[in-house]
Amino acid sequence: MKQLCMLALIMYVFQTATYAQRPYALGSFPNDGATHLFCHTFVRVHIHFPGEGTRIDPLTLNQENVKLYPTGHPLKQVRAQLLYDQSFQYIHLRPLEVLQPNTTYTFEITPGLMDERGKSFLAYRMTFTTGDCQQETVVSRGNEENPPEAEPEPEIPHPYITFGTLNTEVIRHQVRFDWETQSEFMQASFELRRSGDGKSFSPVASIESQGDSEDLQHYHVLDSNLQYGFNYYAFTAYDVYGKVSFSDTLMVFRERIRLLQDSLRLGEALQVDILVAPRTSMAFVLRNEQQKEVIRKAAFLPHDKPRFQIPIDNVPPGTYQALLITPQSRVEKMIRVVE
Repeated sequence: MKQLCMLALIMYVFQTATYAQRPYALGSFPNDGATHLFCHTFVRVHIHFPGEGTRIDPLTLNQENVKLYPTGHPLKQVRAQLLYDQSFQYIHLRPLEVLQPNTTYTFEITPGLMDERGKSFLAYRMTFTTGDCQQETVVSRGNEENPPEAEPEPEIPHPYITFGTLNTEVIRHQVRFDWETQSEFMQASFELRRSGDGKSFSPVASIESQGDSEDLQHYHVLDSNLQYGFNYYAFTAYDVYGKVSFSDTLMVFRERIRLLQDSLRLGEALQVDILVAPRTSMAFVLRNEQQKEVIRKAAFLPHDKPRFQIPIDNVPPGTYQALLITPQSRVEKMIRVVE
């Protein structure tokens, strides 16, 4: 029994040391397991480097190391553009083709992705599933010959719309939707509705189309009433005849993280109040008054429990800055450790 406990302890220490040395993904949008997503969705991954002044080696940022494919079919990769935002440490994967409806996709980072020090990223994988993505198909009448001595029927204009991208960004209690259209003809408006259960929806906003165009047109909507937990949004485009040109459902999760204590006794764990999506990762740092790191931890937060404990071991009494980071939140608090 003692040997098993010792082996488990060694494995835990080894895993913690591995996280502390190699860069890794903190989490992603969409969240792992998200469903009913837009068929023009993109993937954004928040990454972390255990050190200062590090960044991705650009020679390794390619679709061999960062990939998107239908789950179970890794050879059928989705053609995509990869972008690296060094300011906020995000990797963006923007598909260059429309994703298939009602299909589960796997996003993957392999150890072939490296930082500028030559250290490999820890392997990361998550999945998401698209929704119906119902968009009317433009049907051409063709060039059929008219019957002899018959007047040609007038061509009936057919509304159409082609989407570019749709991005969502959670900002505290708000969520901002930004989308662009590549072409619009005879479109009337866009409507956004919200639901807490994915069944009963209430209006959020409705905005008019900017008019017929074959150039990019940009739109945005801000919902200032984002609830904690899962929020479902029905996004619909209507043409001038009142028919649906496009309809899909998106999911946005608002997490809650609070550090509950102002002071701890020696050896006491820090209590954290949490409401997070499945497979949300976190990085925790504790700095002393000289801003020197005395504790650094990384782990996945439990999505099925309201509390999480972070052991604060082997630190002397004093005042410390506690910092907890997830892909969506950054929580700081000054705490005192007393005897």
